[in-house]
Amino acid sequence: SSSPCTRSVFAGAMPFWGLCKKGQPVAEVETCAEEPGNILLAEAAAEKLSMEQTDKEQNPPNWPSSVHVIEADDQFVGDKQALFDRIFSDDGKYTVHPWGAEFPNTDRYGGYFNETGRDFDAKRVAVLLKPGVHRAKFNVGFYNSLVGLGREPGAVELDAFEVLNGVGADGVQHGAGPGALDNFWRSVENLTTAPGRNIYYFVSQASPLRKVHIQGQLRLTGPVGGGVYDWGYASGGFTADSKIDGGVEFGGQQQYCTRNSEIGNDAVYAGGAWSNVLIGSKGVYKSQPGQAGKGTVIESTERIAEKPYITYDVDENKYYLMIPSVELAKSGISWEKYSSGDVVEKVDFENVYVAEAGVSTAAMINAKIAEGKHIVLTPGIYKITEPIVIGKSNTVLLGLGLATVQQADEAPYMESLIFVQDGLEDVRIAGLMVQGGPTGSNALIKWGTRKSGSAEIAGFL
Repeated sequence: SSSPCTRSVFAGAMPFWGLCKKGQPVAEVETCAEEPGNILLAEAAAEKLSMEQTDKEQNPPNWPSSVHVIEADDQFVGDKQALFDRIFSDDGKYTVHPWGAEFPNTDRYGGYFNETGRDFDAKRVAVLLKPGVHRAKFNVGFYNSLVGLGREPGAVELDAFEVLNGVGADGVQHGAGPGALDNFWRSVENLTTAPGRNIYYFVSQASPLRKVHIQGQLRLTGPVGGGVYDWGYASGGFTADSKIDGGVEFGGQQQYCTRNSEIGNDAVYAGGAWSNVLIGSKGVYKSQPGQAGKGTVIESTERIAEKPYITYDVDENKYYLMIPSVELAKSGISWEKYSSGDVVEKVDFENVYVAEAGVSTAAMINAKIAEGKHIVLTPGIYKITEPIVIGKSNTVLLGLGLATVQQADEAPYMESLIFVQDGLEDVRIAGLMVQGGPTGSNALIKWGTRKSGSAEIAGFL
């Protein structure tokens, strides 16, 4: 064989001298790549190639039964409204109430939701709407996520989505505080609703709206008790990166947070019981006569990265993970800029591991992270016996359908269920519920053990 070659390569600003040998740094292997007859070099190059060519994930992925991918109307076969109602009712376990608001608009609210016993159900569901028009309305139930698959909200148009005040199994509201106080754990994102349609979304916390364009008014509480109460009770919620043409009526919401959203020129943010916080949002907040609470307005969001999201390319029949860039002093929405590669990173699902509850263990997820893959946890409860460990910068851990990471009953005590190692940058964790177990843990999510990493390329939860 030929003699080893000696040459200088650079790692940062420091020169490094070495010989062609097995296990040498990648830069050295590339530098020596033209030396003929060097068996050690050939082995090292093959080793490097093997490391680079880790198994690609399937794209499109093999979605589990907890994920419903819905074709746009021009490709859909069947009764889409019936399908939506079946998903919400879980094949008849819960009552689907007819939609009460007549198109294009009335002040009728359409009755109640009956989801008795569903608040601690183990079933989770994600409904993914492919780009195009969907002439149907979706009841958003417990552990339902309704998600558009466009690059921005205008790529998916749905007639409407709705969450109404809850009732008992007998169809009657009980107690002194009727309304939506138990309407938790659901979400809607990345879609546009039909022009002129008011959206009724009566929720209380853990029910975010993100990246939606409502071409009417958003009403966050509604009348109950046969008109005895003008506004039913509701206990808080969250809207981000959204545009609501007709403004927002908070009604009886006890508290609500709106970040980086916009309303129409003649619209207002109105009402609310105690405290409404608007951060980086465009529009006027208007207190109601006799209102006990107040609105707190903060002009801009100092530093934010919007939640990663999933898109589908119809022409390519491929899915992509979109990772928005960090924004500073943000005011209003940013999704109108998402056609630019400088604003959002586009990752082929070949580099995304799609996990399935009951199949994917924490060890399997950790191995995929170590390969450099992003992780999407599909709906379900992931009962883990060891922590999920993020050990690489620029990793996304994204849940669909309120995916839940739970400490298994047989698991030992854990320092945390999800751990982000020291010194990492631009890690994103979103869309998850995290739940402890009987043996306990010091924390549910632990982000490092000390101050480390860069404030300029910070991670986001």
